[in-house]
Amino acid sequence: MPRSSFTARLMLAMMLTVVIVTSGVLWLMRQRVETSYLRLFEERFRSQIDMFTGMQKVRLESLRQRCRMLAASAAVVEALQLGTGELPDGIRQDLQAKARAVGESAAAFDGRTRRSSGSSLTDGSGAGSIPVPIPISIPVSSSTLNSGGTGTGGTAAAPITRSAEPRRRQLRTETADSVDLALISSLGRVYSLKSGAAEDNRLRWLEDDGISRVPAEQQTGYVMAETNHQFRMPREVILTPVHDPQSGEILGALAVGLPMTGYGENSLYDLNRPGKPGSISTGLWLEDHLFTSSIAAADQEALKARVRQATQAYEADPSGGTGTISVRVNLSGQDHQMLLRQLSTDSALPMAWGVMLSSLAGMTAEQHTLRNGVLASAGLALGVGLLLSFFLSRNLMRPVRELVRGTHEIREGHYATRVRIGRRDEIGLLGESFNDMAGGLEQRERYHGILVQLSDYNVARRLIASPSLGGERRDVSVLFCDIRGFTAISGAMDPEGVIGMLNEHMTALTECVHRHHGVVDKFVGDLIMAVFGAPETTADPAGDAARCALDMTETRRRLNLITDHPVLEIGTGIASGVCLAGCMGSQNRLNYTVLGEPVNLASRLCSAAAPGEILIAPLTAEGLGETFLLEPREEKTFKGFSRPIRPCALRSLRDDPTPVPPGR
Repeated sequence: MPRSSFTARLMLAMMLTVVIVTSGVLWLMRQRVETSYLRLFEERFRSQIDMFTGMQKVRLESLRQRCRMLAASAAVVEALQLGTGELPDGIRQDLQAKARAVGESAAAFDGRTRRSSGSSLTDGSGAGSIPVPIPISIPVSSSTLNSGGTGTGGTAAAPITRSAEPRRRQLRTETADSVDLALISSLGRVYSLKSGAAEDNRLRWLEDDGISRVPAEQQTGYVMAETNHQFRMPREVILTPVHDPQSGEILGALAVGLPMTGYGENSLYDLNRPGKPGSISTGLWLEDHLFTSSIAAADQEALKARVRQATQAYEADPSGGTGTISVRVNLSGQDHQMLLRQLSTDSALPMAWGVMLSSLAGMTAEQHTLRNGVLASAGLALGVGLLLSFFLSRNLMRPVRELVRGTHEIREGHYATRVRIGRRDEIGLLGESFNDMAGGLEQRERYHGILVQLSDYNVARRLIASPSLGGERRDVSVLFCDIRGFTAISGAMDPEGVIGMLNEHMTALTECVHRHHGVVDKFVGDLIMAVFGAPETTADPAGDAARCALDMTETRRRLNLITDHPVLEIGTGIASGVCLAGCMGSQNRLNYTVLGEPVNLASRLCSAAAPGEILIAPLTAEGLGETFLLEPREEKTFKGFSRPIRPCALRSLRDDPTPVPPGR
């Protein structure tokens, strides 16, 4: 897998950080904006519902009082006590007169409300205040119209579809005297009475199942009722219980149906700045019908489906409910927030819901504006961050690359390498430490080179691996080799020539020692001492020493043919046996060497050897076997040895055609 650079990783990390932070900010911003908009909408909803409730309370207070007085009148009590389906003409005329009085009181209040909020548009007929038609479609079937109080028959009216956009839109209302009365017996039978024109004053506006029960206290609500315009519209109903004046027993109830003037929606519509962002549209949901003058007709069918679904779910399980439903709806491709609130609870009248709808287009636009701003800021931050990461990584990687180059040089053995960092931070300290390390390695390598020059390579390697080579007994072969007549030869030479001659001689002989697995113990003047079998154990120390001696004699002979220095002759002595091997000397300076009788004997044999002759001890000769050609010599007593020793002269390997010539 290819390795990515530090700069690329740093820039990628910066990019991921900006992306993660930006995503978090966008999510938090969206939540905050949505929460703020919904809280504002709900606050406006509550304030406007409170205003609507207050206006309704003021409007209905006097009407409720008049309805209580009407319910206590003798005509109403007598009508309920009769318990027949037909009311006497006198009672009917009395109730119609009283209903007109209630209607005039309501009309007077509505007129003041309309004048205070501005004049409304009328249809030009002068028959009361009938506003300009609203953009709403209400299908009317034959089953919704009644005639003669029977609740059946009638003619189906075509659907009423309005598309005009009025200056102020209102719910359809009727003339001021179109107040409906109904008497509900304790058994639930309804006696309906219209207070309008004579030809339709027996129209049945309230069905038997319109009231679920006779209430014990006065209630206000809404029902769907027949109108003089031959379609059903919501009626504001004041339901007042009727008591027997003697026993106090509830005989039934008086229902007073008032026309929906639309004063509440008109007022809210004006306050909500129609057509501007954040405006609230209102309506009424009653008996599976939506009545509104501020919600676009194109959105009403989809809205009705959502309202129906939400109210049915609430009515199926109202436990724990607060009477308010909040629903998110999509109308014409735009999100809206809809709030539904019960207008009456525990009522004998059908359940009515206040509908408020607010477009979330303003919230979405605000979110898009903030999102674009955040993305632009994030893009700018990302660009600046990438530039900073690039220059920072370059500034950081320059000394790192210098350190990497230095480590490669050190690995190649160039210990004189140094790095130039030029910083005073942690990287600068790292560079200084690297230079100190390189200096230490350079010094160690120098010591190693000197150690190799001052001692044998194998000994130096063992000393580096183990600084202390303790004494141990080893079966070794020791070789001594020196130059014959060196004093006479060197006396006639200048010092530089002597050193050059010795260096040439010792270099050639040292190579012979190494070729045959030996170790140069020391150089003493013109003498070289070599050990075979220590510090590394070999398979045939005596054979290695014998081959080395023959090689040294032949090497010196060839060197005499090409050297610029005087011709030299060498004598060699070899002895074998057990010696003590180890580092010996003072605490400040040690030499690896061997001690024992074989060392002394090899030295004596070397001194006794003639020029070009190789003398070996008897023990060494026994170890060589039949491999080498040996020539016995006479017994001789050597200094330091009590018994005479009979050495052998080593001529050559038996299969070597060029034996060493006998010593002269």
